[in-house]
Amino acid sequence: MILDEVSLVTDNGQFFLVDRHTCNMIRLSKTAYEVLCMLKNGENEEVVRIFGKEMVDMITNEIISLKNQKIISDCSCDSYQEAMDSISSLEKNGIMLLEGTFLIAQDCNMACKYCYGGKSGQFGQKGLMSKEMAEKYFRYLLSNNGGYSLQKVGFLGGEPLLNMDVIVHIIELWERWKHGYPDRSVYFTITTNGTLLTPEIIKYLKEKEVMVCISLDGPQNIHDANRVFPNGQGTFERIMEGIDLLRRYEKPFNIRVTVNRQTDPDQLYDFLDEYKFDVAYIMPADYPMLYPETEYQLDLNAYRNLLRKQEEIIRQGCTDIMEGRKDTYHSKELSMTFRGNHCHEMEYPFRCPAGWRLATFSIDGNIYLCQRFAGNEHFCIGNIDEGIDIDKVRKIYTDFLDASKSCDSCLALKVCRRRCFKQKAKADGSFEQIPEELCEVYRSSIISSIALSRELAKHMKKDSGKMKEALLRYNTAHLMEEVNGVRGMENEK
Repeated sequence: MILDEVSLVTDNGQFFLVDRHTCNMIRLSKTAYEVLCMLKNGENEEVVRIFGKEMVDMITNEIISLKNQKIISDCSCDSYQEAMDSISSLEKNGIMLLEGTFLIAQDCNMACKYCYGGKSGQFGQKGLMSKEMAEKYFRYLLSNNGGYSLQKVGFLGGEPLLNMDVIVHIIELWERWKHGYPDRSVYFTITTNGTLLTPEIIKYLKEKEVMVCISLDGPQNIHDANRVFPNGQGTFERIMEGIDLLRRYEKPFNIRVTVNRQTDPDQLYDFLDEYKFDVAYIMPADYPMLYPETEYQLDLNAYRNLLRKQEEIIRQGCTDIMEGRKDTYHSKELSMTFRGNHCHEMEYPFRCPAGWRLATFSIDGNIYLCQRFAGNEHFCIGNIDEGIDIDKVRKIYTDFLDASKSCDSCLALKVCRRRCFKQKAKADGSFEQIPEELCEVYRSSIISSIALSRELAKHMKKDSGKMKEALLRYNTAHLMEEVNGVRGMENEK
């Protein structure tokens, strides 16, 4: 049937047809929506009786025309088999690391209540990474780039500034080695709580063009509820002192906000706007749950409220940019949203390329799928002496895919891409499907996101460059142009 591969949805009082294979969204009249819904439900005789044969034929012929024009898919595809084919290519193509997360400090001077690294970010093993170990990892990363010209090193913890010597060592190694990699660019990032920043450290990070991300959860009453020192004292004032230093020395930075069930989205976003932060990554403390097990996990109602507020912010950002206000907080959030809204165009079958194009390196020489799995033997995918075990990665992917079969018929598959490995992981290393009630929240948000992308595409066509420049400002290749003064890297690999 002509409607087998499409879904019919509503968003903000508008009616749409969504091609689940391409994420193309076609706006419909209310009549066309009602006719197609009845046809999709098999009510062929009833729809003709209500709307008339001429109207039904006109609408169905338009759908056939859209298929003939390749605007929407004209045939079904096996999403599961496509994913299996991608997984099988691992053996042929090998690991292609675009990013390495270096857990250089599995320790922290803070004791956040929701830390996914366990006690003070120790991931089950307290310590600092040695220079020798970090150098081995860096050599491994450089030798497994898969032909890509851009790679990223992320310094993470715990608190990575507890091990500043290793940061300096790796950066200096690259400065000595980069002449041997004439077609390679490496950029460095650090995620820090900001309490250990000093003028000397900031000057160094600025000189070496290290991208800085500060963990800050919002105004003091929200932040200090969970992000505390080991003695229970709040950390907000110390972190704001670090942010003041960054601004004093004109070192650009962004922030990572961890939200929990008690976070007031309105209060949070008012704070972010008031302090004119450039970019904020808004992340739940843990995945939303039907029945939260801790006080900080979001329930579905709290998560819906957060998504609604985020949509309000980015729509305001769209208005700001079109009216020439590209430096408002709202417009910057829109740019961050746009940065991730083309994931359906990737050949990679999952939402996150963990184990395929990124890996996490721990202090003990083990390599993990991602930092959230550090210390978990079920998701250790290799070690620095033997490298990444492709067979282990392939098994994890296959198990994850098998636990996600209900995703294959979902209209949001190409954007959702079966969600996160950690979100579906069980204690024994197996995976389980996400509850349908939570999937429905994700679907609703994705429909709104696709509708927004459709609006942005229209603005891009009308606009002479204002919208395009604002939307591309956080594209990785675009950022590297600014850092290196090199033009021509138009598309992110």
